[in-house]
Amino acid sequence: MDVLSLLIKSASSSCNLNCRYCFYQDVSAHRKWKNRGIMKAEEVTKLIQNAFQCAKKAVIFSFQGGEPLLAGLPFYEAFVEKVALLNHNNCRIVYSIQTNGVLIDENWAGFFKKNNFLVGVSLDGPEFVHNQNRITNKKEGSFDEVMKGIAHLKKADVNFNILSVLTSTSIVHSKEILSFFKKEAFSYLQFIPYVPNLDLQENDPYIVTPRQYEEFLNIALDWWEQELNENHLVGIRYFDNIISLILGFQPQSCDLSGHCSNNLVIEADGSVYPCDFYVLDEWKMGSVVDNTFEEIVAHPKSKKFVEDSLQVPTSCLNCSFYQLCKGGCKRYKEMTNTHNPYYCEAYLAFFQKNILRLEKLAERIYYV
Repeated sequence: MDVLSLLIKSASSSCNLNCRYCFYQDVSAHRKWKNRGIMKAEEVTKLIQNAFQCAKKAVIFSFQGGEPLLAGLPFYEAFVEKVALLNHNNCRIVYSIQTNGVLIDENWAGFFKKNNFLVGVSLDGPEFVHNQNRITNKKEGSFDEVMKGIAHLKKADVNFNILSVLTSTSIVHSKEILSFFKKEAFSYLQFIPYVPNLDLQENDPYIVTPRQYEEFLNIALDWWEQELNENHLVGIRYFDNIISLILGFQPQSCDLSGHCSNNLVIEADGSVYPCDFYVLDEWKMGSVVDNTFEEIVAHPKSKKFVEDSLQVPTSCLNCSFYQLCKGGCKRYKEMTNTHNPYYCEAYLAFFQKNILRLEKLAERIYYV
């Protein structure tokens, strides 16, 4: 394949925070083993060798957790050195990492800058919002430490973005969240509604209702357009993808592609899975130690994962906005008994209200 994208769990499910809504702690609790520790040098070497045997033009190495910085700075320094050593075909290399930001210091920031890492920092909003759920094992808020980490990134001129999880309690402060992000001059934002546990619970206190999400989208669109009017184009990933779809381009987000794809998630022991939300025993497709990436992609479980997502409800196919909605992520569909999109009502109402506005914005942005 020309481009190979890998999501690496370098520190497995290990984390220095105890966020109340963490989906990966729930996923790892549904496996025979919860935590594989730190990825060993043998797995790293085999992973990188396999990557360059498969990719012809580019390899995207993304790191996530748990908290991937727990693998330690020497781990990543060795990883980058190994990539440079084994990249015999001169493939383009792209690095990214998603972190809670607590461990970022001057050394980490310098490393990210030197090696051109795109850093995603998890930050839910101002202190009173962020500290509701993103807490330490001592049940203390992590806001101050995260902001210190962001300050190091800014000082080193590291390219970073903000990932914010929306919960039923945080989303009511949408305007305050957006105002805070504006004050901090964050230029790229991603908002993700809370993903419930695999064992769905009644009266889950964190679930964002369709009505709440619709209201958030409307508020965020107003804010986004106002920023544009002030000649400050802020990237909000969902809107960026919708604009791309309107303009006839492919979306970056997998939940807007209309079906699942194999994202090749690699746990710390080298085992490979099709999606970050499904790093489960029943979805293991092989291992970088024993299999090539071509063999893993061709695995029956890999094909089944994609095929399962191709079943689209008739209500979706008959919807005039399906080409923009695409039904959303599989995990949200599993929140309903019918596997209809959980946020169907939110998307329908949002597009009915804003489609003409979005089309004008798309044309305006295209010619910027």
